Amino acid sequence: ERPQTVPIRVEPSPRARPEPETRPLRGRPPVGAPKVGKTVVFDVLAADATPPNAEGNNEIAWFIGSSSPNPSWSPDGHRIAHYDGRCVSIHGDDGSLVGKLRTRISNSECRAPRWSPNGREIATSHTFHGPGVVFELTGKRARVTGGPGSKLMGNASDGLWSLSWLPDGEHLVGRIHQSGAVLVDAHKRGRTTPLVTGEAPTMEGFFPTVAPTGRHFTRVLGEWNGSGDLEVGSLQLAGGTTVKVKDPWDTTEHKGLAGQRAFVLPGPILEHEWSRDGARIVAIRALRWYGGYGDFDYGFGELLLIDVPSGETRVLASAAKNPSLSPDGRFVAFESSEGDIRLLEVAKPELGVWSLHQGTVEPKWSPAGHAILTLDIAKHQGVILVLEPS
Repeated sequence: ERPQTVPIRVEPSPRARPEPETRPLRGRPPVGAPKVGKTVVFDVLAADATPPNAEGNNEIAWFIGSSSPNPSWSPDGHRIAHYDGRCVSIHGDDGSLVGKLRTRISNSECRAPRWSPNGREIATSHTFHGPGVVFELTGKRARVTGGPGSKLMGNASDGLWSLSWLPDGEHLVGRIHQSGAVLVDAHKRGRTTPLVTGEAPTMEGFFPTVAPTGRHFTRVLGEWNGSGDLEVGSLQLAGGTTVKVKDPWDTTEHKGLAGQRAFVLPGPILEHEWSRDGARIVAIRALRWYGGYGDFDYGFGELLLIDVPSGETRVLASAAKNPSLSPDGRFVAFESSEGDIRLLEVAKPELGVWSLHQGTVEPKWSPAGHAILTLDIAKHQGVILVLEPS
């Protein structure tokens, strides 16, 4: 079935309108809103890992924060995989260590682990110049995907990162380090195909993602000029349109897969997440593009809610970062500029926001809806906010 698409929509530039006022904190959350019942803490660093050096380049934020471990929930919502300084550790939602993944594949980094839809595999990234790795949790095997030794579409020294699984469990969407967004066949030695749109058939795109339904993908364009515009396009594996695409890094020509653009949202968009049904995206439009190596902090920005079928966009709040939608889509959790995790009711943003937890960052709602995973960067710990039953 061909994915539904809509005419191209481009929202007016955010620079053409005044900055929104910060929504006030309110004293009491609405009826049925999540509340923290207890917190569960676990160590992110493995016992045999060397602690990162924080001097000079914000390395702890790189190691613990969004650019590196990206702790992720298993599909059932009761296990957490994260980079542990050596490879991957897996913790239960009670904080217990339930497993470790290690590999002898040379030049692998095991960053940003991502669970397959059936929970039987975990894909990991390489930040710069090495392979991605897929771990088979049942067979205890690890295999290279989309890196040196695989059938890469581009420069064989470039790493594979920013991965997300398609619902078929056979493919991933990711980024070849110096090239752009690609579709990865996870079970054919990581064969990679450039992923573009017919409206922008160029090999680029930071932070690519795929909708949980597999019907759309995103990529952030304009990385070299700092505009950081978010493009949403259709994704069709069987019978999709193919085009010739040049790799911007080594100018090699490849056969790419071209979707149809749905809309473009002016940036810079530095964080975005899909709703479970693929109908909405929450995103952060920051004040500037990130600074590059040694400067991973792009500040806080507008919290946006994007309706994918129409392309319509609403500003929910300002001074926000790292948004995460609840599984039912009713609430969004985000990191505030005042050092706490806050919540907002999506349908009623005019009522304001309220504080859920102090002192942690990077909220990620569990698929089961029973907890929110956060990070205490200073203590190198994961902090699970276990929510009271509603």
